[in-house]
Amino acid sequence: MGIIKAFRRIGVAGGTVALLLGTTVVPATAASPHGAHFYLSRSEVITQCGLTLQHDREVMISESVSQRRDGFDYFVDTLHGTDTLTNLANGKSFTQVFNAVFEKDMSLTDNGDGTVTLVGLAAGSTKAYGPDGARLFNDAGLVRWEVVFDDDEVLSFRVLDSTGRDELADPDDTENFCADLLSVIG
Repeated sequence: MGIIKAFRRIGVAGGTVALLLGTTVVPATAASPHGAHFYLSRSEVITQCGLTLQHDREVMISESVSQRRDGFDYFVDTLHGTDTLTNLANGKSFTQVFNAVFEKDMSLTDNGDGTVTLVGLAAGSTKAYGPDGARLFNDAGLVRWEVVFDDDEVLSFRVLDSTGRDELADPDDTENFCADLLSVIG
């Protein structure tokens, strides 16, 4: 996540992230010099874990910018939304609701050699619900990272610390995620 912030600082528009995710970005309100709001919505039929699923995603992203005494612009991005997978064979749904401070700049340091060090954090939760509306999983936590970058290049990235719980398998961990998904809507 910190790398995304670093790339935005060096000229890659924040909207590029949404485009890379294959979503539609629509301004929810007029952007001001101090912030912007975006609504992303996507609906498609996919095949995952051997199931044919309706995948619906709605996300609201808000970004605020403030300049501190050190002259740097500090960003805070929040993310709120839902991600629902519905098994088209039986109508059962698995819904994830997420709320997060997606990225928050904690400190920026001019290193005096043409590089800048950014320390940032992300904090939030994702709650997963089954077809009957009962909460199944709750992932919550915080990650702090450090990125060192030059004008157009990320020189280093490292996670400083991470806390929280991780009850739901990551979708990139196909075997465990599929086991979780099949037990709920398979």
